[in-house]
Amino acid sequence: MRMSGVKTQIPDFGLVYYAVLETPSGDTYEIREQDFLTAIKSGHLFAPAFNDIEALHRPMMKNLGDLMYWPVAPLFAASWVNSAIRSTLNML
Repeated sequence: MRMSGVKTQIPDFGLVYYAVLETPSGDTYEIREQDFLTAIKSGHLFAPAFNDIEALHRPMMKNLGDLMYWPVAPLFAASWVNSAIRSTLNML
């Protein structure tokens, strides 16, 4: 098998990475990043290129991926301000 790429999914605003492995016959398999890294550390998957691997993504790319949360930030801020005002008024 060879690693042909990394797939990214965003279910419920949670970023999930998958290692895409391909067999010589063309079959592809996707393994979740955490399971892939666990298999490497336990010795079930071995390749010289995997010796120093700690993640399937670069930290900078993860930071760029987190930008998807900014459009909902005003909604969270408005909700927080609203609840703060209500709790203050309830104390009076």
